[in-house]
Amino acid sequence: MDKFQDAYREAIKELPEFQMNADCVQDELHHARMRRQRRKYLAARGCAAAALFLLCGVGTVAAKNYRDSIVRVSDNGFVITSAGEDQEGLPDDVDLPDPASILNLGGAFSIEEGIPEGELLEAYEPEIEEYNSIEEFLAGSDVTAAIPDRAMFGEIFTNESVDVIDEGRELHVYLYNEEASFFMMQSDNRDCESYSSATSYMGQSSNERGFTNSQGLQYVMFDTVNEKREIESVHAVISVNGRDLAFTFQGFEEDTIEKLLYTLDLSVYFQN
Repeated sequence: MDKFQDAYREAIKELPEFQMNADCVQDELHHARMRRQRRKYLAARGCAAAALFLLCGVGTVAAKNYRDSIVRVSDNGFVITSAGEDQEGLPDDVDLPDPASILNLGGAFSIEEGIPEGELLEAYEPEIEEYNSIEEFLAGSDVTAAIPDRAMFGEIFTNESVDVIDEGRELHVYLYNEEASFFMMQSDNRDCESYSSATSYMGQSSNERGFTNSQGLQYVMFDTVNEKREIESVHAVISVNGRDLAFTFQGFEEDTIEKLLYTLDLSVYFQN
């Protein structure tokens, strides 16, 4: 864990210029357009995950059930760690970087345990499949996802999109209009024997609380507040049988959020 912490701190100080490996990117223009679109939206709303650091021991598909993964709220986001007697997550004294600095690099990246000292972290460019609506995603993708019914929000969204990243390793769902927005981030960690990830938001975490849905599964909820202690967004995080879900709400009343979380059917994650 000390080696990982040292590599983490070193990588934050010495992040390289953006790089793109042509062997890994088949459509450069498409990915560039997607990065610009996502950065513009995330920066404008201040509600989406800006940084994702992953410590993942990968081997054969783990038989372990990850329903007991631990969600911990940090000063400006949250950390999820797979549970286990010998499992360690990100150290408590590690601060997440400024989200804006990660957005400038174009997205998430990972740090794996055992990085040689002095070796710089290469920029990570994900494979992205873009869908212009939830219906288009449901018709064209086989990625398992519990996406809330739009009718539950009580809003007419003028914009929506779904990004499938790295063949379903991550899923991002965006619904928004001028008054309100919803962002869903799903991470599939079923091929990790153990893992720890950290997500950072723009603002400070406040009012941590729990919420149990109709199926007896518990979300960890918290607010992101600005310097005036005004609520900017509400977050709900849950780990469900190998997938981690994080929902971000802006412009919605608490009872609307709780009604949506209470009725959202998460049983799909136990069927596949």
